[in-house]
Order: sequence, then structure tokens, then C-alpha cells
Amino acid sequence: MIDAGNIDLASLLATIDPRVAADEFVFCTVTAKQLDALTVEPLGRFQEEEGTTLILSRGAADEASLQYDFVARRITLTVHSSLHAVGLLAAVTGRLAEQGISVNAISAYYHDHLFVPADRADDALRVLRRTSAQAHSETQQLPSSYTHGKVYEQKGIRTETMRTTIRPFADADRMAVTALWQEIFPDDRPHNAPQVAIAQKQSFQPELFYVLEVEGDLAGTIMAGYDGHRGWLYTVAVKPVYRRRGFGSELVRHAEGSLKRLGCRKINLQVRATNSNVVAFYKKLGFAIEERVSMGKLI
Repeated sequence: MIDAGNIDLASLLATIDPRVAADEFVFCTVTAKQLDALTVEPLGRFQEEEGTTLILSRGAADEASLQYDFVARRITLTVHSSLHAVGLLAAVTGRLAEQGISVNAISAYYHDHLFVPADRADDALRVLRRTSAQAHSETQQLPSSYTHGKVYEQKGIRTETMRTTIRPFADADRMAVTALWQEIFPDDRPHNAPQVAIAQKQSFQPELFYVLEVEGDLAGTIMAGYDGHRGWLYTVAVKPVYRRRGFGSELVRHAEGSLKRLGCRKINLQVRATNSNVVAFYKKLGFAIEERVSMGKLI
């Protein structure tokens, strides 16, 4: 039996994994004579009352002296979406429309294919990856609860299964995040003050700012950033009372997943040289010390 594909919109959006083809494509309308003379197989063909529409590589159209007025790149949503799925194209084309990107969509059996203006393909890819990352964040709840064998009676924590959630930062979290950062980073410079950092992050890639809740208590944070070349991690913080339970690792892995879905292939971070415990923490997560000189400049 053929797999009919996924119909759940939230799951589809979170896993669209868009890929852009290198070739440029064009839409041509042809006569029966032109169609008979065509020596290449078109990518797509559709019969309308007014004539036959072909989707061809731009090179093939030029070779056949066919006219066209729209040059496109093809972005394939590689998730296997069902033909019965509701809302996927509406969601992604709506996001593209918000950025002024036109799209001609074609749904095949396994995937949806978006033909966007060639000169906006990179912009469209970023929009789609951001859409997917946001959808993943909104639906993500850690599947595992955590049990720690030690009883933290002196800290008011007893051994029990705790439900945890990682979700995007919300404005209602501002006071709790500020208090956490003031506790964890008490000697930060003024330009790194919580109110400054939060405001800046809310104005750029706010979807990469996450908080960790443990039984409803805001217990940790992480911020990530991606400039199209490298990813960065910042303000990884867990309340001392919740440490050594794997929560910091979960925050890092969550941010890594979001960056990867945006196309990021390498993540950087900075740790003070004297903070050996934090260095050891990141080494356990696969990070390595690189022979680089870290430089900075306030502007």
C-alpha cells in the first residue's frame, strides 16, 4: 500500500525541510506544433482551455525559442504531505506573501513544490526555515520526564518525576528571566543587562529565544542566533536548584535543532577562560576548544 503522507498541519509545518534546486525554471504556454517539436521532457505540463502550459528549465525554453516572463527557482517541501492535508500551502504562502514574495505552488503526490522569483529564492528559503523553526518550537514538549535519584531536601526539592517544557520566550516571562540572569550572571556589563538583551532579542530572531519550565516554574533559558553562515548560543542558564538533571543539555540540544533546521552547520559560543566547569559542560555536548583569538568591539 502506498504511503498517503502526513495530514497533521502542526507536524507538517515543523518538518517541511525546504530544499532549493539549482536550476532556474520558467512557465511557457505552447501551441500543439511547438509541443510536437519539443525535444526535452518538461518538468510539468497542464492542459487549460486556452492552451498547454509547460514548466521547463530556462535553458530548455531558450533552446526551443519559447517565450516566458517569469523566471523561478523551485523550492521543494521535502516532508511527505498528504493530498488530503489542510492548510499547509495556505500557511507557507501566507508567510511568503508577508515578505512580498510571489509563489506558484504545485502539489505532487509526495511533496509540494514552490516556484518563487529566482532573485528572491534565498529570501524565501529563510522565511520557510524560520516558519518551520517556529512551528517546531510551538509544538515541542520534551517527551521525557526526569527523575533524579538524590533528594534535595535542603533545597526544597524531593525526588519525583518532573514535567518539563521548552517553549519560546513570552513577554510574561520578562520578570522571571531578568531575576534568573541577575542570579546567574551577576557581573555582566551594562550592555548585557537583562532588559537590554531581552529587548534586542525580541527585535531580531525572537523565535530563537527559549525558556525551560519545570512543573510550571521558569527554570532556564537559552538564546540562539543565525546570520546565514554561523550559529551562536548565548545566555544558557539554569536555576541552581535544577542543575545536574540534564536540563542545560536539553536546552542546548533544542537550540541546536532549531539552528539546524535553519540551515546552520556550525555553532559557536564563548565561555570565560576561567570558567572550567562550563567548558567541561560544553565538551560533554560535543563542543571543542578552537585555536582562535576572541575579539570584540563596542559600537
